[in-house]
Amino acid sequence: MTVGKVIRKCRKIRKMSLTELGKAAGFTKGADVRISQYQADRAVPTTAIKKRLASALGISKYALSPPSFTSNIEIMHTLFKLDDKFPLYIGKHNNRVFMFFEPSDTELKSMLECWHNKQTELKADKISPEEYDLWKYSFESLSDGANAEHLY
Repeated sequence: MTVGKVIRKCRKIRKMSLTELGKAAGFTKGADVRISQYQADRAVPTTAIKKRLASALGISKYALSPPSFTSNIEIMHTLFKLDDKFPLYIGKHNNRVFMFFEPSDTELKSMLECWHNKQTELKADKISPEEYDLWKYSFESLSDGANAEHLY
């Protein structure tokens, strides 16, 4: 998902107008035009502006800096980088390919368990897809300096 699509999705979930988001991010003149350009990916916000937009949307700044996944080869190289840090195990069962890894870092393991719990809540209709998306996009602020219990 592009930066613009994340901005648009979160803005709509937050029920903010283009102008409201622009002003909350510190733009005075043409706030709606700037946000519209970012959402349409006609302009790329600087790192400083991404930080202001993330703050105004109540999401992590990392949600506005996605890795590139425009091709399968880029996805593979992203997975290779993960494999360098945390060995990935690739398996096959019933004609389905899957992967897993066993993080040695207990904080990361807690974060992944938290993610699993959120996915389970989503699948059980205990939270909406919008709540799940906001949880993902806000994850840095939920986990920053918090213990694992706070993440659930």
